[in-house]
Amino acid sequence: MMVDCIVTAVEKVRSYTPKGCANTLTRDFTPDHYITGIKSLCDLHKPLIVYCNKPIQEMLIEHLEDKVDRLPIFVNKESPDINPYFNEIYEYSKKIVDRNPKGVYGWNPMLTTGKLFYILDAIQRGYEHVVWMDAGLSNESYLPEEHGGTWHDVNVQDWDKMYPVNKTCIFNPELGSRIFNLFQKHSNFMMGIPYIGNEPGDFIRECWSKPIEYWSASPGLMGMTKQKALSIKEMYISAILYYIHRYDRIFTEIELFTFLNVHFDFGKLTISKFDPTTEEGTIYDLLKNKINHDEIRFNNSDI
Repeated sequence: MMVDCIVTAVEKVRSYTPKGCANTLTRDFTPDHYITGIKSLCDLHKPLIVYCNKPIQEMLIEHLEDKVDRLPIFVNKESPDINPYFNEIYEYSKKIVDRNPKGVYGWNPMLTTGKLFYILDAIQRGYEHVVWMDAGLSNESYLPEEHGGTWHDVNVQDWDKMYPVNKTCIFNPELGSRIFNLFQKHSNFMMGIPYIGNEPGDFIRECWSKPIEYWSASPGLMGMTKQKALSIKEMYISAILYYIHRYDRIFTEIELFTFLNVHFDFGKLTISKFDPTTEEGTIYDLLKNKINHDEIRFNNSDI
């Protein structure tokens, strides 16, 4: 049985449209916008589980079967099947939107809060080291195209700018090996940024009796061992319920893992900006230069 796997999800996000307003809870991306991103994840040459429905599976196979060495493992489940609090979070989010539809800045709350549950589902399938990676992590809004940044529009994608033709493409088997090598010393790691906004910070202070670290989760990349994921499950569920009953904004996995970091002190891989360049602090810089043991930071250290 394989020990390592990457998990991700591709689905049409359930939106909410108040009367007289535009769609909310989604950025209106459709499943075909993630074909190129799935190709990038396949190019890491690690077992990849893609959670999606059957039509999306067929679409991905049609576009990728002649472009990757190995197709993903498909599991025909979506967020309502995986996230046990999907309906509660959806109803909560609708109430927040109704109150102030122009002030909603969170997207895909039911899918994003389900990331831990996707990891746990993979663990139930026998995997020991599971890495969640967003299907859009390789997008050209985050990574320079000349180094493998991909386009949401598959019709304008230049496939020669991806692995294996493009030798500088950051999504390649060597990156896949470096990501999973982190498990040799660490039970968990996740991407984040070196600050917390005032409003989330104030909310967390109501719940913890110790100082809040200046670090906010942004888990487009997040790895956990079986033991670590199981150990945080109960408190993660408690955090979801606490936010539903006490918070007054849309929340995603960003708020939940930032909240839990105060107690669990997750291994941190820090970025400082989302610019699609090779500059220090970008996602490219993280993937190229900082996926190693020496770059992981913990609370009360210089991140």
